[in-house]
Amino acid sequence: MESRTQRKRAERKRIKRLEIENRALQLQAEQLKLEAAQGGCDHDEPSSVAGLGKAARARAVRKGEECVGTKEMHRAAGAGPLQAASASSSITIRIEEAESKARWAGIGKSARMELVTDCHGAMISQEEKDRQESCPRDPLQVSFAGRSLRALPTLPSNPLHTLTLTSNELSDLPPSLPATLLHLDISRNWFRKIPDSLPANLVTLLATHNLLRNSGVTTLPTRLKSIDLRFNQNLNKRTYLEGLKAKHPNTSILLTVTHPPPPDLYVGESAAERDPSLLRSQLEPWPTSALRRRIVSDFHGPFLCESTTTRADVMKKLLELYESEGGERRVLKSSGVELDSEFLRRARVIMEEWSNSFDNGNEERTSVNAQHYMILTSPRLYELGSRKAARATAKVNKYRKIWDVGMDLLGSVDGA
Repeated sequence: MESRTQRKRAERKRIKRLEIENRALQLQAEQLKLEAAQGGCDHDEPSSVAGLGKAARARAVRKGEECVGTKEMHRAAGAGPLQAASASSSITIRIEEAESKARWAGIGKSARMELVTDCHGAMISQEEKDRQESCPRDPLQVSFAGRSLRALPTLPSNPLHTLTLTSNELSDLPPSLPATLLHLDISRNWFRKIPDSLPANLVTLLATHNLLRNSGVTTLPTRLKSIDLRFNQNLNKRTYLEGLKAKHPNTSILLTVTHPPPPDLYVGESAAERDPSLLRSQLEPWPTSALRRRIVSDFHGPFLCESTTTRADVMKKLLELYESEGGERRVLKSSGVELDSEFLRRARVIMEEWSNSFDNGNEERTSVNAQHYMILTSPRLYELGSRKAARATAKVNKYRKIWDVGMDLLGSVDGA
């Protein structure tokens, strides 16, 4: 049983923690308001829209919030200003920048190379950029690539075979497209589902780098010969790909499979299985897109096309570039800080109580080998007012005991 003094001390800690969280939310709101003002927005209240990432900006537009960041406000790291995306994305990018700057200071490397990016801040090749900016000479081909469009302009009245809409901000298409259309490119847009208005004679569909979900790919044109669905984060399971192929046996389907992960995708399934002294172990947490950027911007290396190179290829090239710089890596070891036994006892009681509340286990991340596993995320990592922030808040409140004991454990070894 906790004494009255212990309960008072715990209550004071809880109130102080809430005050810190509220202050952090206020500072975040002030920052968002400042970003909105810099982006040309005129709002009296803090805006959570300006400078968001691709998915959040698409969601804001669907809600009618037109004051969104321009492409100058959400470029990728290494392509001018830092990406002002969600809080978690910004943290990742700033860590990446800090690592690069520290390494430059040690070896006297020249300034970072500017990257070629599309309207979403994604790195593309110079050839792709030139292709987007060029105009097709064939009257049967029309291109509106790279124009940040949110609505499709009026199409020419003459017969049309190829329509290129890549690198825009489209989330839907008009109810009717030319019946003569054979090839359609809607890659690098905001589509959450394959448009229903695809013509029956369509042969090729490119839909990479969108926001597609499992439920967004249902009916396809009967004469469709090939569809490219790669690099949609929510379309990544092998079982889903196999189901699509069974449903559309006459269509060639491309999809990026990361679940289960293919061979050589990572070394070790988790950080606990990797040798922390190896450079690759420290690079594994970075997404493949960040590794590609580092090859070009930090080392002035070649652009590795994501369509023809795997993560293993990218990692191998990056490690070769690091090795070519020479020098030995320092290994710093820390023994850590011993946790208070009373905190540990209290944490164990609370965790056992939570664990016993499930009959068949609770596994929120199946890649972790544990019967009971749950992720609690601070709402501050998401933009204010977003659905993710609301879900995170509700979950933290539901499991407040676990959250509080975790914060107490962290606070006991790190007062900051």
